[in-house]
Amino acid sequence: MIQTMQSELFRIRKSRLFWACLVLAAFFVFALALTFYHNSVNGMLPVISLVSFTEFLFSDYSLIFPLTLFLCLYFTEDFHTGTYSITLSKGTSRVHLFFGKLLASWGGVLFFLFVCFGVAYLSILMMGASRYDIEYSFSAIGVFLLFQCLCF
Repeated sequence: MIQTMQSELFRIRKSRLFWACLVLAAFFVFALALTFYHNSVNGMLPVISLVSFTEFLFSDYSLIFPLTLFLCLYFTEDFHTGTYSITLSKGTSRVHLFFGKLLASWGGVLFFLFVCFGVAYLSILMMGASRYDIEYSFSAIGVFLLFQCLCF
C-alpha cells in the first residue's frame, strides 16, 4: 500500500491539472482577499478581522470547485486509460490500491488547502499591515479551519 501511495503521490506531483487547479484556486483566494480588504477599508466593515475573513473565504466556493475538478479527473483517469487492470494483474490487491489512492489524494488535498490558506491569510495580513486595527484571533481561525478541513 505504501508503494501504491508513493506512486500516486508522484503522479499527483507531476500532474499539470493539479498545478493548474492550484494556481486557479490561489488566484480566486487572492481575489477574495483583495475584495475583503477593499470592503473593510471602504467602511463596510469596522475592522479587519481574520475571523470574519475566514467566514468570507468559505462563503464562496471558488476554493472548492478547482479541487473537486482535480479529484474527479484524478479518480476517473485510471478507468479511462485502463491502468487498473495492469496494476491488478501485477499482484496489487484492490484494498491496497484503493487505500493507497485515497491516502495520496488526502495528501494532495492537504497540500492544496495549505497553499490556498497560506495565500489567503498572507495576502490579507500583508494588505492590512499598515492598519493598526487588525483583530488577530488565530485560535478561533485554527478551530474553524480544522472543522473546514474535516468537512473536505
